[in-house]
Amino acid sequence: MKQLKISLPDDLREKLDALISKSGNSLGEEIRQRLERSIEQDRIGPITLELATGVVNLAATMEAFLDAGLWHWHQQLHGIFAAAVAQRVRAYEPPIKGALALQRLAQKLGDAAASQLRQAPDALGAVIERADRRSHSYEYLQQLERDRAKLGGGVLSDVRKKEEDKSS
Repeated sequence: MKQLKISLPDDLREKLDALISKSGNSLGEEIRQRLERSIEQDRIGPITLELATGVVNLAATMEAFLDAGLWHWHQQLHGIFAAAVAQRVRAYEPPIKGALALQRLAQKLGDAAASQLRQAPDALGAVIERADRRSHSYEYLQQLERDRAKLGGGVLSDVRKKEEDKSS
């Protein structure tokens, strides 16, 4: 591994120091992880990245506006956030239908399956969401699912408690 000497403005170094005190990482490890995430983000298309940033901004706006806690603390807050996200996603709906995308879908799945999915996009969305959960690790989501299995979700996990403590 090669070492690299860089200069950082004082305010950026202070932000990094605060981050490493929370994460427990060394300065070098924190910078490496953040660089890797940044490089991965560059592989995401600009519209998808804009949407993802918008979702993060919606969460922050909701927290600041409502001053009622984080969107994942209560069912009503979750419902408000889900409605805001759905509205944002609808705003990105293309003005014309994508015939090419439907042709690719038919080639991958067969005409009958593609036709069914055209009629019920929620079914394909659920398949994609489950596949994403299998291929990526979502610590909070996994713990939340375990919590729901216990007493119908009435138990707060250590992960959720830590998240609430951080926000307080």
